[in-house]
Amino acid sequence: LGRNLVDWVVLSTCILPQYHFIKKYFTWTEAQSYCRQKHTDLASILNSEQQNQLIDNLTSAGHSSDVWIGLFNEIDWRWSDGFSGSGVDYRSWKLSNDEPNFHSGGQFCVNADRTEIWWDDYCHIKYPKCKYCTC
Repeated sequence: LGRNLVDWVVLSTCILPQYHFIKKYFTWTEAQSYCRQKHTDLASILNSEQQNQLIDNLTSAGHSSDVWIGLFNEIDWRWSDGFSGSGVDYRSWKLSNDEPNFHSGGQFCVNADRTEIWWDDYCHIKYPKCKYCTC
């Protein structure tokens, strides 16, 4: 019974996404590994409310650059944490640049910034970017 109560308390604190902003240099894969080890996974952004929460957290942290989120593409766009429920198709692409554009056939990971836009990017490059982990 004690173990189940502990599990419930941990679960209950993660019903709503809790985002953790970590400022380090990582490729998308390194960011994903770090988030999985220290938290749960890279952030899935499933609606405009969560998008606004991301923007608020970035602004509060004084961060003006972009961050890795959990969206990636192998054949279809999907979330790193495997989420497939309601909101899975939410996107906030930078339409003025025709995103996602898969530039040179090699951009399969996604960045987000505090202006509410996303774009595909190269997963293997270590940018001076941060990542955004969920609970």
